[in-house]
Amino acid sequence: MQINGGGNLHVATMPITPKAEWHILKNLTNLDDVIGMREEINENTRIIAVKHNLSLIDLDLMLERSDSYFYDSEHLNAVGSEKVGCAIYEYLQSFDMH
Repeated sequence: MQINGGGNLHVATMPITPKAEWHILKNLTNLDDVIGMREEINENTRIIAVKHNLSLIDLDLMLERSDSYFYDSEHLNAVGSEKVGCAIYEYLQSFDMH
């Protein structure tokens, strides 16, 4: 989908980590709930991308689920940020930017 100004709109799923110590320590929710919510958000993102003909960067499928990419259950660390940045860069290289 092209947006005003001529750019293209891309949407992305979220990488998911099996790490949930922070949530468990804070008694916010359990691991299955955290992963289930994120999987549901990712699936809805995929559905919206197809429905509206949007480019999808499926980071959840592009990256292995690894605790080594996160410093807690939600936030990417330096390694995870680099992996996501490289995945997005490689994906965008497939588009003709001219």
